[in-house]
Order: sequence, then C-alpha cells, then structure tokens
Amino acid sequence: MLGMAAGALAWWGTERTFEAVVTLSVNQPRDSAAVNTTSSYRALLENQTIAAQALKHAGLDQGRHPIAPSDFLRYVLNVEELRGTNLIRLRVRLPAPDLAASVANDIATRAEQLSRDVNQAEGQSMRDQLKSQRDEIAQRLATAETALLDFKRKHAVSLLRAEVESLVQLREELAGVDVDLASARAGAAATEKEQKLRPPIIDLRRSLDSDPTLTEAARAQGADSKSLARLSLTTQQSNPVFERLDEDMARFRARVAELERRRQQILTSSEGAKSSGKLAELLAQEIQEQKLTADHALARAVYEDVAMRYEQARVIVTSGSPRLQVVDTATAPTRPVSWPIWIWMALGAVVGAVVPIGVALGSTAARLIGGALALPT
Repeated sequence: MLGMAAGALAWWGTERTFEAVVTLSVNQPRDSAAVNTTSSYRALLENQTIAAQALKHAGLDQGRHPIAPSDFLRYVLNVEELRGTNLIRLRVRLPAPDLAASVANDIATRAEQLSRDVNQAEGQSMRDQLKSQRDEIAQRLATAETALLDFKRKHAVSLLRAEVESLVQLREELAGVDVDLASARAGAAATEKEQKLRPPIIDLRRSLDSDPTLTEAARAQGADSKSLARLSLTTQQSNPVFERLDEDMARFRARVAELERRRQQILTSSEGAKSSGKLAELLAQEIQEQKLTADHALARAVYEDVAMRYEQARVIVTSGSPRLQVVDTATAPTRPVSWPIWIWMALGAVVGAVVPIGVALGSTAARLIGGALALPT
C-alpha cells in the first residue's frame, strides 16, 4: 500500500508530456545519381537557428523555465529516418498538446523554407558564375567581330581573289592559245608551201576553129579551114587556185598575229602577277581571314551555349536538387506519452512488495549466519 501511494505521488509530481509528429519527404529527382539524401536534410531539422526561432515564436525561450536551443534539440526534439524510404519523422514533446503540435509544424515549415532557400541560393550562385562567364565571352565575341570587320574593311579579299582567279583563267587560256597558234602556223606553212607550187598567172590558149564566132569572122575574110586550124589565140589570167591559197595565207597570217598578240598579253599579265606577289598576298589574306572567321564562330558558339545555360540555371538547379516537403502536419495529441497513474501505482506496488521481502530475507540470512558463527567448534 505504501508503494502504491508512493507511485501515485510520483505520477502526480511527474510532468505529463504530449508528443506531436510531423512527416516530411525528401523529393529526389528521377535523374539524380544520389542514393540517400535524407541524412543531409536531417541537419536542416536539427538546426539550432531554426530551434531558436521556433522557441522564440512559441515563447518558450522566456518565462519561469526557459528552454535553451541545445536542450530543446537534446531532450525535446527527435528526428527519425524511416529506413528504406525517403521519409523523415519529426517528434516534439511538450507539456501542452497544442503547443507541441504548433512547435513541430513551425520547425517543419522553417526547415522546408530553408531547403527552398538553399536550392535557390545554389541556383543564384550558378547564375552569377554563368553571368560572369557570359559577360567575359561577350567581350571576347565583340573583340572577334571588330577584328574581323576591320580586316574586311582594310583588305578587299574578294577583289584580290577575283584578280587572281582571272589570272588563273588566263593561264588556262594560254594552253588553248598555244594550240591554236601552233595550228595556225602549221596551216600557214602548208598554205605557203602549196602556194609556191602554183603559178600566179596561167596562159589560156584557144584555137579559132573552137570558137564559132571567130571561125565565121575568119571565113568572111577568105581564110580556109587548114589555115584556121593552125591559127590560135593565147590569153593570160590570174590563177584562181593561187588566189584562193593567197587568201588562205592572209587569213592564217592574221590569225597567227592575233594569237601571238594574245599570248604575249597573257604572258605579260602572268609575269606582272608574279612580280607583284598577288598570289602570295591572297594566300596570306585568306589564311588570316579564315583564322579571324574561325575565332568569331567559336566565340559565338561559346557565347550562345553559356547564355542558354545561364537562362536555364534556375530551372536546372530547382528541378535537379532534392527538396524537403511536409507531407503530414502535426495535430494536437489527445493522450500524453508519459506513463499513466496505474502504471506508476503498479510499479510502486511491485517495489513495495519486493523491498520488505528483500529486507526480511536479508535479516533472516544475517541471523542464520550469525547463529552459525556462534556455535562451538
């Protein structure tokens, strides 16, 4: 009876506590390689700054028995990771049920906001780094554009290329001119040789009896047939073959002169191009232009890549980072977690029964031992 009374008194003197429970989830991105991220987010819940803010908001940092943040984290707050899941359970034990639920929800909400702020700060940090890179590459792109435009303004590469291409075409034309010139010279030589074999004037001999008009005129003068047969008429005229060959010869000579003049023009232009070094100048300018163009293209490609990553940094970080989210808020508990009175009384009864029995057994054992020692040997 005394033990039961002592248990009742112990229950009456023990402060009753109520436990509020909040369940949070760590949302892991599908493409993330991380295996366990709940441990890292547990530190957000066991945070002295958040504990101090929650205690101040609930007014538990003042009064007759203020609670320090370290004591709150050690004795009041309990964070448990549910094995095999991405869930975290937060428990808060306080004397008042409504106060326990309010503090638990406050800590969970502040930890959730802190998780969001950390992700946003990470995204902002990445954006700041990318912005610095973007500005640097933009300056590089502007420098490359200025260098390329200045080079194109100072050096008319297209005009120089057209001049060199025209000279190359002249060199290609020279082969055809040489063939035509050789053919014209061969034709002129053959025509000249053939012309030497032909006389420029040929004699045409005609008998009188072959011409009826002359025959009639001779007979009218009293000539007989035998005398007419012996009479003939000789005339000279230009050789038509010689004249045709002479025309061909003149045409060949004109063609040869024209081709030789054209050949000399091509050779003169080619020598002028070689002496002026236009081909070497064109090659040097083309190499420089290609280099500047490649630098400009590379700078533009890098700028576009960095600019795109800069614009997508916030979305990438937000979607690619785990997020802490409250999935079940705490409600005011209806029963305390401390032992009820019957457990205390039962415990007192057990103690009240065990102690007298132990004392009786101890005293009996002492008497027996003392009697045994007093017996004579």
